[in-house]
Amino acid sequence: MDYFNSDFRNALQSEFATPQEALDHIDKLLSDPQQAHAMLKVLAKKNIYSGTRIRKAELKAQLNQTQDLVTRALADHLYFTLFLPEQQEILELWGIILEEYDRLIYRYKNMTYDDISWFTFEACSLRSLRPLISSVENTATEFYHFLSHRTRFMLIDEFQDTSLIQFNILRPIIEEICAGYGSKDLGGVIVVGDEKQSIFGWRGGERDLLLNLKHIIGSLANAKSDVLADSWRSSTDMMKFINAIFLNPSIHSYLRDNNMQWDYPQVRSAIGDHSSIIELKFSPYSSRGELDDKDAVYEDFIDKMVLPALREDEDQKVAILCRKGRQLSDLQIMLEEKGITGVFQPSASIVEHHLVSPLISWMKFVVYRDWYSLLCFLRSDYLLLSSTALKQAVDAISLIISVPEDMADSYIPDFGTADFLKQWYDLAIRHTDQTPYQSLRELMSILLTDEISKSKRDQLNLQAFFVAGTGLGDQSGISARKRQSLLDFHRRQQQAGKLPDGIRGG
Repeated sequence: MDYFNSDFRNALQSEFATPQEALDHIDKLLSDPQQAHAMLKVLAKKNIYSGTRIRKAELKAQLNQTQDLVTRALADHLYFTLFLPEQQEILELWGIILEEYDRLIYRYKNMTYDDISWFTFEACSLRSLRPLISSVENTATEFYHFLSHRTRFMLIDEFQDTSLIQFNILRPIIEEICAGYGSKDLGGVIVVGDEKQSIFGWRGGERDLLLNLKHIIGSLANAKSDVLADSWRSSTDMMKFINAIFLNPSIHSYLRDNNMQWDYPQVRSAIGDHSSIIELKFSPYSSRGELDDKDAVYEDFIDKMVLPALREDEDQKVAILCRKGRQLSDLQIMLEEKGITGVFQPSASIVEHHLVSPLISWMKFVVYRDWYSLLCFLRSDYLLLSSTALKQAVDAISLIISVPEDMADSYIPDFGTADFLKQWYDLAIRHTDQTPYQSLRELMSILLTDEISKSKRDQLNLQAFFVAGTGLGDQSGISARKRQSLLDFHRRQQQAGKLPDGIRGG
């Protein structure tokens, strides 16, 4: 064993009297997936023999060749016997998750922007139709023919934020419009974009689509490009400030070092010399103690920039823009501590608030006996059901929903070890005959504690939910028969963007 290095000896985990004993042990060791993977790492890292004990160049070459063959053989063994089967299991599990996700989307009619883009692409792309159904194929073909024949010109704004899926939805129409004479006279496409405003990479926005559009769609190879060199939004001082930033040599040096080309033409102000005051301050921070931490930087920003502006004129308004909602929330809390109230308006609907969403889930359980909604309610910030109790609840609910439909009406649920479910089930039965106002008032009297509702912002969100276009503030306004209509109303209003945004200020 002295002929092997310490890493290989440690991987073997033992000493052996004869080479055969070592081979038998290695054979047994490789039958364990984790130990086999650890052995592969040792073999792939460096030579396993001791360079001080083995000195002949010819022998070293033979050992290197043998180790390389063994490493490749072990890698192939693990790949085909372990990694591929595990990958297949992951794909099958992911398929089940996506299938359930699609089912829930169609059930509750609640889609994200990504869902809408994907389903549109799936419906319009003939390549995605598996198995290919002639009626669906004809529908997709007719859809594109309809748009292409009726559309002569297309204007796409903010093209730098277009995702690959969105582009592939639009591409057949663009190609048809730019193909030449057809059922209509010549048409055209106008694409407007600014690569420096590409801020939606997190949502799939692909900046390179704008830069390479002429090469992607052949009929646009000779398309005319115009530079919009006048700004109708910003003053002369503001445009000088912006030009100074984007013409800075260090920026272009950094882009060149990263194989990025960016031609930035200077932009003029088209609105004249309006009064503008620009103050720029950089405040570096560090989480490792080398500099001030983030809270100290926020505090400095409030004390030296926000508060002086407010003291100068108490009636003026101050807007604070941040890249992330969490940053705004932190600043809002600090302002409140200093007696400055305001409103933080996030993009999320009020029904997504962490104290409002569980109430929607509860109503869904009362109306539809949707057990998944009950689980969402139990796991909410109101109750914070433990993992152990959640498993008990899932096991009990699985038995309940497996009861045949012809026995469901007469079946009395048996909650087994999850006996805590019975109190909520009985409460839901009682709420079935109450108005939403009555049932939610009773529910809130059970759930709401000083700890949960200590935030004034949470109280405002709950109040806004109760009065937001539903009549919930009137005890007699909605009968129990209209509870389902209430849920449908909330869903329609949320999809239409008519529900108020969550209130995050005083």
